Amino acid sequence: PSKDNSPMVRLSFRDIFKYCYFDQDDVGSRDLLDRKNYSLMAKNKETFKFLHNVLDTQITELQNMIGEKVREKKEIENKYGAISSFLLETKLSTEGSLQAEKEELNEKLIFLEKEKNKITDKMKSNNAEMEELRSVVLEIEQKINILFTKKSHKEAQLEQNLRLRKEYYNDINKLQTVLQVKVSISMLNYKVVECPLCDSRMETSEIKKHFIEHNEDVLKKEINSIKNRSKDLNKIVDELRDELFIIEDEIISNRTQLDKAKSILDTKAETFISPYISQRDMVISELSSYKEQLDKVKYFLKVRSQLSELKQKQEVIANQISELDSRLESLKEQTPSVEETLSDLGTYLKEFLEYIPIKNAYGISFSEKTFLPIVRDRDYIDLTSGGLRTLVSVGYITSILKNSLTNETNFPSLIMLDTIGKYLGKTKKYSEDADGAKESKIEGLDDPKKYIRIYDYLQKMSNDFLEKGIEHQIILVDNDFPDDLEKDFAQYVVKRFSTEDKEGYEIGFINNAN
Repeated sequence: PSKDNSPMVRLSFRDIFKYCYFDQDDVGSRDLLDRKNYSLMAKNKETFKFLHNVLDTQITELQNMIGEKVREKKEIENKYGAISSFLLETKLSTEGSLQAEKEELNEKLIFLEKEKNKITDKMKSNNAEMEELRSVVLEIEQKINILFTKKSHKEAQLEQNLRLRKEYYNDINKLQTVLQVKVSISMLNYKVVECPLCDSRMETSEIKKHFIEHNEDVLKKEINSIKNRSKDLNKIVDELRDELFIIEDEIISNRTQLDKAKSILDTKAETFISPYISQRDMVISELSSYKEQLDKVKYFLKVRSQLSELKQKQEVIANQISELDSRLESLKEQTPSVEETLSDLGTYLKEFLEYIPIKNAYGISFSEKTFLPIVRDRDYIDLTSGGLRTLVSVGYITSILKNSLTNETNFPSLIMLDTIGKYLGKTKKYSEDADGAKESKIEGLDDPKKYIRIYDYLQKMSNDFLEKGIEHQIILVDNDFPDDLEKDFAQYVVKRFSTEDKEGYEIGFINNAN
């Protein structure tokens, strides 16, 4: 929160990235970092504090973490005490004794399991007569399965034929009804009849229009044809019913044989296996008893293990508390103030502007109110020259990167700048107002050397940090890369785009994607 009574606002990656990436509308803009949007500007200031480790809330959060860890440690100590008292009262064996007892029980269980398997194998080793009986049982079962499949198929056929026969009967009834109606209602002559429902008068010639007249001979022939097909279908239905009856008899007969064969097999098996049943039951009983004992030992081991885990966790949390205390003390001692951070950033900005150089490089600092640059004791937004604002905005983001590589901050080691030649006479599409153009001319910002010095400064700064093993990245997009820089900076160019088909260039990927 920016104030004690303001609500908490979540900090997002987008908020942080505002300080890493200046697009072509940001570089040299009067409205840098949402200056006109007061709510966003307030959030940006808190983001700035977070990036530079000057937020008081970090100390508060660390203190809260320590408090939570202390409470957690106290809860673990209470649990440890309760379990220790329980173990003392129950006189439970030590973890070593319980582990030895567990191994001994496991060995007994393995031995008994092997004995059980041996007895089971003996029970399964049947003589030739029992094997033959099993084959007979399997053969009869297969026959029954085949018969059931055949029965199901025949039943499906019977159902289809019965449905078809029913449709034939319905067709005959419909055709016969048509004949009866044709005889009953003669519409050959003109007549006037009364409606049986409403007593209105109707002319037969008008009624005739709503009915289709059929040839009587054709209808009779169709009835006879359907009757003949129905007779053939009756024969098929009778044949299917006879076949189903025969299949049912075969199923019953095979089931009787199967029951007899199974009964004989069960009798033989009982006689052969009975000597081993009592032995196997005894082994299973012992197995059950030892498993029950093993479950108890495992439970007690779990209790003992839980006590050890609580002790370890207690030690881990104690170490965490100690580490957090050290971090808190270190943070209290090392946390820079906002004033110190702004002073360092102002120094880096002054170095950059003097290197370019600009005229009258004095009064350079960072505003404690907006955290934006001040040049010649004028706030950034009051700088009239667009070219000067461009240099100051590039110096601003570069200073933040340099500070983050020099000190411990939360700033990502990356900056991205788009179109740094804006307002410096390198990019024609940008134009200033009359006052800005006049001011830029007075400043002498149309000098190509100043533009090249930006590259020189960034290259030198980057190489200095890389020699120290401090990794970072600077990405520049230049829409008007001078030929003078090709020789010295070609090694840094990773992508080239052009609106025309040109050797060494790709077609521009925004407006010329096709």
